[in-house]
Amino acid sequence: MKKSDKNLLSNTGSFDNFVEIIRTLRGPNGCPWDKEQTHKSLCRFAIEEVYELIEAIQYEQDELICEELGDVLLQVVLHSVIGEQENRFKIEDVVKNISEKMIRRHPHVFADTRVNSTAEVAANWQRIKDQEKASKKDNTTAKKFEFPKGMPPLLRAIKFGEKTNKYRFDWKDAGSLFEKIEEEISE
Repeated sequence: MKKSDKNLLSNTGSFDNFVEIIRTLRGPNGCPWDKEQTHKSLCRFAIEEVYELIEAIQYEQDELICEELGDVLLQVVLHSVIGEQENRFKIEDVVKNISEKMIRRHPHVFADTRVNSTAEVAANWQRIKDQEKASKKDNTTAKKFEFPKGMPPLLRAIKFGEKTNKYRFDWKDAGSLFEKIEEEISE
């Protein structure tokens, strides 16, 4: 074992050290499995780890929550190290981007915006998010209703319902919805 490897093993509670452990695993003398992983090959593991975290949270098992958070963090760092090795982005970019996003989306904390309720906080967050998306890409009506292709169908339906409700395109019950569909078809 090299001296640098011993240093990694001695300070396992450090985030920077953890990033170095993953860089070592993907480095020339690292683990063959870790070295051959790609963003795409890791997708299923990212999803699995998030579901395992959700289950641990639902069962309120702190030790398991801690473990599963570590597994989710592993996915973030693995993808970041892959991005770094491909000269696309680094973990510092990931941290910088999310830090800037949190500051932008919390103007009631980091700026002069006043809010009186969590509902106002949520509305502000969504308004800022919509503005950010509008400035980044085509914001046609069709684009407003796009969701990630990998999103589970039930979650996609819920998100679609939330979006349509925002535009007052919602019904109280299924019967009213089907009446509207029949009306549209007959036109």
